[in-house]
Amino acid sequence: MKIRTDFITNSSSSAFVIMSKVPLNKTQLKEEIIEALNLRSLGNALLPNLGEDIAKVLSSDLDYGDINKFLSDYGYDDISELEERSKKYKWKMGEKIYENYREYPYIMHGSVADDSDEPMEVMLVDTDINFKNDKIIVLKDGGY
Repeated sequence: MKIRTDFITNSSSSAFVIMSKVPLNKTQLKEEIIEALNLRSLGNALLPNLGEDIAKVLSSDLDYGDINKFLSDYGYDDISELEERSKKYKWKMGEKIYENYREYPYIMHGSVADDSDEPMEVMLVDTDINFKNDKIIVLKDGGY
């Protein structure tokens, strides 16, 4: 049995975080995801909108805010508690958030689940998406 002290997940979901240097609205975020993950080239004759579909899933139903809102949402008193608990429980995504929050202070977080009606969301549960460029960071944790 897995015991988690951070993101609450079940056996069919994955949590993800997108961090940015500046606040982004949903349209801007979707474009940044497409560019960062080079998703424009993914489509083909069978799945012409694949890149758009991935970006749509990652940019929808996110909780937006800065590092303080993120900490509050997950029950942390301050950033040092995130660092301490991430190291203690070997939570890699928490460690990456801590390492990058000064440069990428705007955080959006959400989850994908394999019991969704959205096929792209189901696919993303088992896909390893971790990326960093000079504008955004995409971190995925899970498959629980």
